[in-house]
Amino acid sequence: MGARPAAAGFNVDGKAWIDSHPYEEMELTSDDGLKLRGYYWHAPAPTKKTVIIAHGYAGKAKDMGIYAAFYHDKLGYNVLMPDDRGHGESEGDYTGLDGWTAKIT
Repeated sequence: MGARPAAAGFNVDGKAWIDSHPYEEMELTSDDGLKLRGYYWHAPAPTKKTVIIAHGYAGKAKDMGIYAAFYHDKLGYNVLMPDDRGHGESEGDYTGLDGWTAKIT
């Protein structure tokens, strides 16, 4: 199980953090032609550590701002938060992370 920011004494407004921290918008095309979107924050200092934060069913990447802040600011990671297929800014009628796993590995 991953770290939980509040349990670690880390409590920020996730939406405000996302709004105040510039990110790189990422987009890829799935095998069936859908646009899948995500957001990437470079770590404060160069590192090879990257965390991928997945949102829950019926959610979207930007719902996970507190986790992005925790891994980015407190632990110094690069952060990737993709919108699952059919969620947030990604196209589609059903959920899945297809496409992102190929890009990441």
